[in-house]
Amino acid sequence: SSRIPGTQVRRSRYALPKPDMPAFVAKLVKIDGPPKVTSVFRLKCTEDEVVLVQQSCTEGVPFSENFRVDSVWVFRPCPQDQEVVFTKFAQAEWIKPLPWGLGTLRSHIDKEARKESEQAAKGLHRILGEASV
Repeated sequence: SSRIPGTQVRRSRYALPKPDMPAFVAKLVKIDGPPKVTSVFRLKCTEDEVVLVQQSCTEGVPFSENFRVDSVWVFRPCPQDQEVVFTKFAQAEWIKPLPWGLGTLRSHIDKEARKESEQAAKGLHRILGEASV
């Protein structure tokens, strides 16, 4: 990308299955069809590390315009052996506040973002482990 030299940027659009949510949340919101996601990825590779930054926005889910999910994937060589250390950070980045009275949804969204991030990291770890055998 010209904005940050030494990086590459790609955008991806995809659909997700309807999310699982507590009964009280399902009563408050209505979801028509699968949520659509737009993710922008920025990749930077150096001799010391590979960093992938992902920012994702969802459409078709109530209040999805209020936040995006930011993830950072870092791969570094382990100095003691020939292995790679993989670290993943993720958080819901709040763009604007939720409507008055719906603040409890924020903690649910934050928790779901962390849970999905951990599941994605475990899945990638499993795939990379299978590929290295």
